[in-house]
Amino acid sequence: MKLEKIDFSAFHEFYSSLNIPEKYDEEFLYELFNAMIDSYNENVLKHLKNSTFGNLSTTKLFLYMIAEYDYFACKLSREEIANLNDNENLLSGIISMALDKYLTNEKVDLNEIFYVSKYSSNISTLMLYLNFMNKIMLNYSQNRPDKSLLSDVLMKCIRISKCSLDLLVDGFEAEAFSVWRTLHETECVLRLLVIYKEPLIKEYLVHMNYSLAYRKGITSSELTDRIFVEIKDKLRARGLKSKDMKKFIEYGYLFAIPNIELDKDFKLNFRDGVEKLAGLSEYSKIYEFSSEIAHSSPLMIYSNEKTLAHLTLVSLYEVFFRIEVVFTSHYLNAVTDDLMKKSYLTMRNLYYSQLKELYNREKEKYQKLISKE
Repeated sequence: MKLEKIDFSAFHEFYSSLNIPEKYDEEFLYELFNAMIDSYNENVLKHLKNSTFGNLSTTKLFLYMIAEYDYFACKLSREEIANLNDNENLLSGIISMALDKYLTNEKVDLNEIFYVSKYSSNISTLMLYLNFMNKIMLNYSQNRPDKSLLSDVLMKCIRISKCSLDLLVDGFEAEAFSVWRTLHETECVLRLLVIYKEPLIKEYLVHMNYSLAYRKGITSSELTDRIFVEIKDKLRARGLKSKDMKKFIEYGYLFAIPNIELDKDFKLNFRDGVEKLAGLSEYSKIYEFSSEIAHSSPLMIYSNEKTLAHLTLVSLYEVFFRIEVVFTSHYLNAVTDDLMKKSYLTMRNLYYSQLKELYNREKEKYQKLISKE
């Protein structure tokens, strides 16, 4: 399909929306962009079999071009940039590189088989929800553990979910399932913080500081020494030994949960500690499976990709339904932007029941697949 040039006013509107250095010459880049369109129409298009890459985006094409141009020009002065703009061989190379990268990275499917599609309802509806939640949570997540720990952990759950979905639609089933493992760990922490609130949140922050000291992330050696003295005192008080230090640093915040005893109610690990106390032990076997894949076992290399795709999607849905409850219970009612809140509720009324049905269908597909294996 032949590309049509855009007029300068449309180009200027788009160009002005980008964070492009002022020292670059907008009119020159407009001409360079037109030269790239000519190069595609005259040199590339005629070599394409079946003359198809579908619709090409001039917006994305320009972004590739300006990135290549910036690579050569970013450290130059205005005078040096003027010399670069006169270097026809270099400009021709920039055009070729931008076209190569755009056509290869954006328009060529490297996988022959995709088990899920970003356009299908089971993906697009879930992504719609996650994007809405992400946008609203930007008002609460501040990346300040002492002020916004709960909202930061919820935001991380949302973003990890989006990451896993992106990997699925790109054809990386094993990798998406590996990412779900991190999501499960994060959700378990979120559930504990929501259930036990302030006492656990306070102790979690203490153990974050312990972890920083253990990994030499604190610049003050005196403070680091005091932290280690404190850790050793707590180990002795709990009847733990020096070999238990790392486990205590990672999971010792669980002692803040009222009326539980070590070894009787929990252990200092994920499965028998965090996961168990979060009430998500039903995922232990799936978590173990995901861990094997994450650690490059033969299962990662030879796993059934179709089965993994549907298992990952089912697991993502189940996490979503639980974190959506946290979101609506703790954050949605506090939204001050009435239009945004109304938009979310309208979307929820339209699509939540559809998500439930899509989840049931995915679960049925997965169960049929594993019954055949």
